[in-house]
Amino acid sequence: MATPPGVTFLCDSNEMSSTHLGYDLEPRRVKKLHVGDYSVETPEGLSLEEVIVIERKSLVNLLGDTCGENRDRWQRCLARLAQVRYPALIVEASWHDLLQGGYEHTRLDPRAATGSLLAWSMRFGVPVWLVGTRAEGMELTRRLLVKAAIEHAEGAQIGREPRRELVLHDDPTGGLPPEVGG
Repeated sequence: MATPPGVTFLCDSNEMSSTHLGYDLEPRRVKKLHVGDYSVETPEGLSLEEVIVIERKSLVNLLGDTCGENRDRWQRCLARLAQVRYPALIVEASWHDLLQGGYEHTRLDPRAATGSLLAWSMRFGVPVWLVGTRAEGMELTRRLLVKAAIEHAEGAQIGREPRRELVLHDDPTGGLPPEVGG
């Protein structure tokens, strides 16, 4: 699927910093996104950040940033992702990689890691794409964003109604119900 003329990939400025290895999507514009790492802009210059957002995680990031001491922060991020019509979490690992365990830098039980992914997807309505490799993650990200731009141009409804009840902007917990934060 070729990128249509005029479509621009939006890449979060944190994702494209020297400490991250962001995807090399072209043409791209680096900017601060409200949530997520990638979105898309139409040929007319309309940002689809409220329509589609991709959050990218390597296996190391997934386990370290989301299942460890940063779990509360990650769940607030998921609550913000739930505000988008089509949010997606792309994990640069396979289901086998997750089940295998023996992860670097953590003693996390594989059942806990897979259980968390399943629970987050159900609670927050964020599809999880396990892609195997970084290259496959970049290609899926590109295809999802291009497809969203095409569907939007054709007037199609993308995704579902955002789950706004999860997020109270003035709430430092991100509006998480008490049972989700624990």
